[in-house]
Amino acid sequence: MDINQVITGELGVKRWQVDAAVKLIDEGNTIPFIARYRKEVTGTLDDAQLRTLHERLMYLRNLEEKKEQVLASIEEQGKLTEELKKQGVTIFMISHDIEFCASYADRCGLFFDGNIAASGTPKSFFAGNNFYTTAANRMARKYFPMAVTAADVAEALLDDSRCV
Repeated sequence: MDINQVITGELGVKRWQVDAAVKLIDEGNTIPFIARYRKEVTGTLDDAQLRTLHERLMYLRNLEEKKEQVLASIEEQGKLTEELKKQGVTIFMISHDIEFCASYADRCGLFFDGNIAASGTPKSFFAGNNFYTTAANRMARKYFPMAVTAADVAEALLDDSRCV
């Protein structure tokens, strides 16, 4: 991600202004100092713009750092395949919507304390878990232990051979 370009678009200013302000910030200059004594360098960005720029810069840099840490952790555990990396099609989403994940994900995982605590296909990940599972699995697990979504339960009800 080109952080300076993102900030340029968000603030509606010129790229060179963002580049100059970021350089001054990275050199250790404070926002009040830049706003007051470096207007010519930043193209007269005002105090409010510089504060917004600084906040977004710190947020986006932190986000990039976290993303790199997560990718390193996944790669370290051998969960990110070379094929997917070469294709560049890995989609990584974080969601609290368990039903959505169970219905649309190829793989699911549970992160705890900065680490992957559990992972697997939606069926293997959610089936039989008491702590993290879907409402459909909680309600139907006695009869259809591998039914994770409402659609799985409906399908199982139509197929008597799947009853336990």
